[in-house]
Amino acid sequence: MNFIKGAKSKKCLQVVIIFGSTPNYPKEVYTLNLPAIVMGHDEKNHVSDINKHLQKILRNIFLSQSWMDSIDGSLNCTNTYIYLKRSVVNESCLNEGFQSCQPLSYVASTKKSVFCFNCEFTERTNCCYNECGDTATIEKDLPPNFMEKNICWCRSNTYIKGFKDTFVNKLLELSIFKSD
Repeated sequence: MNFIKGAKSKKCLQVVIIFGSTPNYPKEVYTLNLPAIVMGHDEKNHVSDINKHLQKILRNIFLSQSWMDSIDGSLNCTNTYIYLKRSVVNESCLNEGFQSCQPLSYVASTKKSVFCFNCEFTERTNCCYNECGDTATIEKDLPPNFMEKNICWCRSNTYIKGFKDTFVNKLLELSIFKSD
């Protein structure tokens, strides 16, 4: 998907995945907070180490009780939207597959889940240090004014449609939210 390309940018702060009929009235919102240092990390340097543990990790996930409970529950069809929250210092907000949009806002009753990826290095390694050395400023170290004034929200041009079309005043409801 194109959202992966947009998320790989060094300026991406959050990936927001929305499940619901419209982005403004979602059922569930999942936010992935990405520290800047993760963006420069090159996974191909660790493939052999990852492969050693991958089968065990996947087995533990798929045999866990929480996974079994989640697949046993009934899932209703719903739309899926992808948004990026990005820093726009010396960089345009637009990426291939994304367009600029208004900041997200949704009702308070929405189920929200936030995943924070933390990067704490206990040892210095040369495998990825050069790639992520210029992105070592982590979001929490930035002054609040810097973060609020230089933020851009981008919406994926592609969404997964799982609901029938809803019309409001003879207009397709989704087209109301697509116009900026």
